[in-house]
Amino acid sequence: MKKKVIRVLVVAVVIALIVYIQMEKYKTVEDLLDEEIGDATVGQISLSKFDSTKERPYNTVARADIRDEATIERILDEFKSIDLKEVDEFYYDPNYRMQITYTREVKENYNRTKSLSLNVGKDYFQTDKPYDIRDDTDTDELIETLLEDEGVEWEDVE
Repeated sequence: MKKKVIRVLVVAVVIALIVYIQMEKYKTVEDLLDEEIGDATVGQISLSKFDSTKERPYNTVARADIRDEATIERILDEFKSIDLKEVDEFYYDPNYRMQITYTREVKENYNRTKSLSLNVGKDYFQTDKPYDIRDDTDTDELIETLLEDEGVEWEDVE
């Protein structure tokens, strides 16, 4: 009887572990940002626009640097609800790179500034891990609309 109970418990634990691991693959952009940035202060978002028609990816054709706190907050808020699923394959042809620079107080009178880079494609996000976008968000349109609404101009890069 004891062996049967132990077997059932082991099977239940294994199933629970498998379900937990699979559920960890599903996130929102807000989850990603909270893991990396948390309660730190975001001081700047730098956007790079890539030309994927060129022979090599990551060929920057335009940049936009955003330092206005309200604009940063709006951009982050718009992205936070995007549903993601972690996948195994990495993507090498992003349309944009979003670099979020943030500062956190490490100890009294000592701050640390870091950056989080997100490669953004039409249907994926990539940090140090790749994610497929699971909802119908068109990130290209979202970025362009946000910048236009906020009056942020792209600066051409030669």
